[in-house]
Amino acid sequence: MKTFSSNQPVSIGIGLLTIYFHIPESHSLKEKRSVVKPILAKIQNEFKVSAAEIGYQDNWQECLIACTVVSSEAKHCESVLQNIYQYGMNNFPHVVISDHHIEML
Repeated sequence: MKTFSSNQPVSIGIGLLTIYFHIPESHSLKEKRSVVKPILAKIQNEFKVSAAEIGYQDNWQECLIACTVVSSEAKHCESVLQNIYQYGMNNFPHVVISDHHIEML
């Protein structure tokens, strides 16, 4: 079994994508959940990342989600997060993505 040695240089990339979107057809929190939960599940399954609703939980037409990815290369993280954003733009026509932000940690 290998152990981690603090003398070994380790390269790590951690990326965070936040996406704000509007759900114009939602008229209740129940309707919002019926839209948001499948979006999160599809992103998690397609890209093998962590994803969660992190803001506007009490607003039935707004949502802020976050996706995180960890890799040995920061470029790989950024590429995955860009692909998630494009996937969202192309595959969820019932929501309006109005803002997003990618941050490398």
